[in-house]
Amino acid sequence: RWSAATGRLKTVTYYPYELAYLSSMLKARCPQHEVRMADPSHHGVDEDEYAELLLEAQPDLLIVESDFLMHAHLMAAVRKARARGASFAFVLCGPVGTARPEACLEEGADHVAMGEFEEAVCRLVEGGLVMPSPGIFPDTRRLPVDVADLPLREDADIRRRDYCRTYPLEHRAVHLYASRGCPHACDFCVAAHLYYGRPQLRCRPVDSVLDEIEHLLATIPDLEGVMFDEESHTANRAWTEALCHGLIRRGLHAHRYACMTNFSALDEDLLRLMREAGYYKVLLGVESLAAENTRTFLKSGQKSDGSRLAGVLAACRRLGIQVYGTFTLGSHGSSMESDFETIR
Repeated sequence: RWSAATGRLKTVTYYPYELAYLSSMLKARCPQHEVRMADPSHHGVDEDEYAELLLEAQPDLLIVESDFLMHAHLMAAVRKARARGASFAFVLCGPVGTARPEACLEEGADHVAMGEFEEAVCRLVEGGLVMPSPGIFPDTRRLPVDVADLPLREDADIRRRDYCRTYPLEHRAVHLYASRGCPHACDFCVAAHLYYGRPQLRCRPVDSVLDEIEHLLATIPDLEGVMFDEESHTANRAWTEALCHGLIRRGLHAHRYACMTNFSALDEDLLRLMREAGYYKVLLGVESLAAENTRTFLKSGQKSDGSRLAGVLAACRRLGIQVYGTFTLGSHGSSMESDFETIR
């Protein structure tokens, strides 16, 4: 992947989970190929350094996840490497290709994956890059990945331990994705509108999540916890309760857990159970307290109840759960006054 900003701080500490799943899947399903994963974002490379990496690696097939921030730089790096003699087929994955596949092909990509790409790219490689291939433009996108079938993610070419520097956390924690998708459709979010194609939520089996936590703790001796970095970790209440009970049952509640979620999915009873299970921080999408604003960009209205938010914040304070808030400024329907009122 390449999704770092240019400037003084160029590294990205978020584990590239979807590429890591793809790496594990390709290694298991395509043993005739040598598969290697690299994460230039983690090392803060610039355009010329990226081109040098491609020239050094000399891949037959390059698979890249790109976002809008760095896409122009990525394509420039690919052109520079090819101009200096690198010869590779190029599969582009991620939100840019999903949003504008024809343009990406014109810019130099040979194949563009639509939406979730693990299974689509695996099938493309297994088929010898022969088109048409489901999930690869111009074919239609594949059905959402069955999260119950996903393997353990890559931990050989890139180490999970190297991603313990996540900025909202106070402890050595790695990212774990226990679900995919979101049942809401906020108009600023790439998930429902573009990447998954519709609002939806898929939770992994609880035991597989618990098994992965135990695996991480066994393989990273100084690991202190896990960051559940899904779109809305607690959206399925029954599943969240089952996960909490599982953490307690297996003795994993002694470790530290944080999660990204929606405050409308929380109340004091659930927060109390989460606290017992080891959750010490929730990262909440507050967005805005202006009702006319949230009705515009939050189609479901799930984040527009200011009194509900106040109750959740008060419950977190009583239970000793830290809160990290994210805010949307300058959104559709907002004003300078309403944004400052939310901050106050």
